[in-house]
Amino acid sequence: MKNRFWIALPLLACFALVPVAWAKDRPQAKVPAQSLAEDQTEATEPAQEELSLEELAAQESPTAPGEKEDPENADLGDQELALEPEDAPSLAIKADDIPTYSNKKIEAFIHMYTNRKRDVFEQAVERSAVYLPMIEKIFKEEGIPGNLAFLAVVESNFNPNARSRANAVGMWQFMSHTGRLYGLTNSWWHDQRFDPEKSTRAAAKHLKDLYSEFGEWELVLAAYNSGAGRVRRAVKQAKRKGLDTDYWSLKLPRETRGYVPAFFAAAILFNSLEAYGFNPAPQPETRPERFPLDVPGGVTLAQVAEVTGFDEATLAALNPSIPKGLTPAHLETYEINVPKPYQVQGEEFADLANSRAKFWKYHTVQAGDTLWRISKQYGVPISEILAFNQISAKRRTLRANQQIMLPVPNDYVLPHVFAHARRVVAQQEDPDQKVGSMTYHKVQPGETLWSISLAYKVSLAELKRWNTRIARRWSRLQVGDQVALRIPGGGSDT
Repeated sequence: MKNRFWIALPLLACFALVPVAWAKDRPQAKVPAQSLAEDQTEATEPAQEELSLEELAAQESPTAPGEKEDPENADLGDQELALEPEDAPSLAIKADDIPTYSNKKIEAFIHMYTNRKRDVFEQAVERSAVYLPMIEKIFKEEGIPGNLAFLAVVESNFNPNARSRANAVGMWQFMSHTGRLYGLTNSWWHDQRFDPEKSTRAAAKHLKDLYSEFGEWELVLAAYNSGAGRVRRAVKQAKRKGLDTDYWSLKLPRETRGYVPAFFAAAILFNSLEAYGFNPAPQPETRPERFPLDVPGGVTLAQVAEVTGFDEATLAALNPSIPKGLTPAHLETYEINVPKPYQVQGEEFADLANSRAKFWKYHTVQAGDTLWRISKQYGVPISEILAFNQISAKRRTLRANQQIMLPVPNDYVLPHVFAHARRVVAQQEDPDQKVGSMTYHKVQPGETLWSISLAYKVSLAELKRWNTRIARRWSRLQVGDQVALRIPGGGSDT
């Protein structure tokens, strides 16, 4: 009996310690934001470096209940924060803002933004002068809290041209499908996710829809990041297990577990920049007025500038959703932005529509060209080339010297690798240039042996044979590498 007692005693001790261990891993209670502590407790800084703050949120994300927490972060207790009147930002925070608070995970992000990623956050502060007033105005019109504007810091660092590895685009990082649900159309010619005003309006409506479902802003932010379905499932799973269903208690992806703390950290910092050693918020910049104007599809901004008298560079700045400078050619009309009201007369509209083709790029077919090669060279889908030239999908034969019309402006510049390849190929016509002699191509960012072989119309096998040193690491081609090539047209040892 005595032996059984001593055997059972360690087991009883383990069961007694389980609630203690579980409590240690649970998120800390929310603390109202009341004072900014001068001495910030340091958070562990992960070794891996990422570029976007959203990806940094994944790195710095808190552990979920039941997961092992970083022991170096274990002593980051919640700290009470207070905003002194003199610390208030230049743009007053409205009464309907989401209340900010602090816990150790939020403090970890504050530490990251004020130390290791200080330069990144300073860039967001600078950009806020351009975009923050516009975002807060639209959010006010849509009836959502103004400090949700700081979500754009986590999403893109206020960068309207941001593109993630998952192909989320713009300041609010909309995926194509979600953007279309909120009126942001896109095609090969245009992408309204790049438009700051339109994408901000779409983001406000999306956040409103999420709030109508979840009713708690932390869950709304989590759903914006990982999708409503994922948060919905996490809530159901927690209910099934009898657990709390607030954001801090849910089992969510690693990135999402860091996403919400990153937002609160950004909001706290922007509300008290000087207290954390940053320069005061810059004076808001006035964004240029924009007025809608319907023009034919398939016309360049240069054509519009010629007809309306507006500066082409101004038109380009006002229309970030058409980065190629060409309105979508598959649409009969397309609405662009102009700097002041203008009405295109019927005759002007007809002239634009009739003359648009002469402003497009023409490619002269050369020996060895195929639709696939031309498509890759200019970045134009084969389907668009076929449609523009009324070529049957069943009969794709090209003739030497045939003129192929391409839906890009006629001042379109070939990518470096293809332009250089054209110059080398042209050397065949130089009687002083021996056909089959060697030349060298300097590797540019983004190039591969495959793209270089296409540009110079040589096989990949030939390139590898001429460049045995590089061929050993052809999948890791480095910028600045010298790739040896034989002048096309002769001298090949194949």
